[in-house]
Amino acid sequence: MDLLEKDIQQGLIFLKGEERIFSTASYDLLFRFTNEALSLYYQDLKIKGGKVLTVTGSGDHLLQAILNGAKEITFFDQNRFTYYYTLLKIAAIKGLDCLPFKLYFDVFSPLEFSYNIFDTFKDYLPQDAYDFWKAMYKAGFEKKNTYLIGPGINANIGENAYLEEEHFRTLKARIHNVSYRFIDSRLEDLASNLTNQDQFDTVLLSNIFDWLGNDFNPYLEKKYIALIQQTIEPYMKKQGQCVLYASPCNLTVSNISFDKINSNIQKKVYPNAYYTNDEVVYTYTKK
Repeated sequence: MDLLEKDIQQGLIFLKGEERIFSTASYDLLFRFTNEALSLYYQDLKIKGGKVLTVTGSGDHLLQAILNGAKEITFFDQNRFTYYYTLLKIAAIKGLDCLPFKLYFDVFSPLEFSYNIFDTFKDYLPQDAYDFWKAMYKAGFEKKNTYLIGPGINANIGENAYLEEEHFRTLKARIHNVSYRFIDSRLEDLASNLTNQDQFDTVLLSNIFDWLGNDFNPYLEKKYIALIQQTIEPYMKKQGQCVLYASPCNLTVSNISFDKINSNIQKKVYPNAYYTNDEVVYTYTKK
């Protein structure tokens, strides 16, 4: 069995409702959209004309990076479904206008994941992604999509700039001129999939540390910085930025208050940390 066949097999298992919880496995429930306020902090990053490394997730980090002018993007994830979902979004952007795109992906839309809409942009999919989604639709994806893709009701769509008409048109124009590649990898193993030619201006890790457990809690500064320095920094350009997005719900360590933790971090290694809504953006810069 080749990798595509395995991916399809796992997707069909999900559509049967046999696996619906978040895990750390190679196959996991997908996020429909990001819940991050991307438009509030991407404007401060060194993305325009640059090379970007980003976690995949919902695919929105990649799309926002393209909107902000990135020319070359490497996206990685240990959840192989994210690869196919991101390519589905890219193909939909190429083939649809803003309104039908939102009707297709919106959990409240009567045309949510409509096959008729899919049929209008499927030719923009690469062959492996087309084969994957064709198999999903044949197995009833149009009606059973929430077994594979979370409802995303809490997604921060209002701060997802590419979903606005004007920005969508800009993204649609730029997306044809960007090169991107996917790496099937955990963060801890990422270095083994990169080469010395991989030198990034910006690295976007989202809230990946929330998923790695307490051993990699970003607010235990030494462990976080050590992981970044060992795994990511060798592949960052000088003055390159590595960005972490964090939620206050994970900001209590050893009964120390969030304000104290945030203050300590800002003074030591994250002097440019700042709030977006009720969450925090931390930036590590390579010297």
